[in-house]
Amino acid sequence: MDRLVSWQELVPYRLDAAITDGLLETGAIRVLPQGLADGAPRVFSSVEAARTFLKRGN
Repeated sequence: MDRLVSWQELVPYRLDAAITDGLLETGAIRVLPQGLADGAPRVFSSVEAARTFLKRGN
C-alpha cells in the first residue's frame, strides 16, 4: 500500500458513473432525469433521484 485515500476520493463522480453505466449497458444515455433513471438504474434508482441530483447542480 502506497497511501490511504478517503472514500470520497475513491468513488467516481455520480454523473460520470451514470454515463459510464449507461454507455456500457445500452450504448447511449440521455442526460435528463428520465434518461438517467432508465439508462443507469444502478446509479439513479428513480426519476426523482436523478431530478434531485440535477437540480443540486452536482
